[in-house]
Amino acid sequence: MRSDTSCPLRSGPAAQTGQWHPGWSGRLTPHVLRHSCASSLHGAGTDLKALHVLLGHEWLSTTTRYRDRVLRRALLDRATVLKGGASAGV
Repeated sequence: MRSDTSCPLRSGPAAQTGQWHPGWSGRLTPHVLRHSCASSLHGAGTDLKALHVLLGHEWLSTTTRYRDRVLRRALLDRATVLKGGASAGV
């Protein structure tokens, strides 16, 4: 992954991430935010076709990856809770 700090779209989030979420330092990019927001929207009940249009994907199959991520996260959260841990959240 490219680390271009001269771009304001990268340097602004990079500085805030380093301060507030050091575990994500160097990994948070506009593209990661886009995917995170789409996964959260889908997890909150947004229709997959609406996400498809919102994201501008050419193929619906590209957008179905969000459904898979949300389902995987939900399964991991349930497994964690059943083992007595805290929920990881989305």
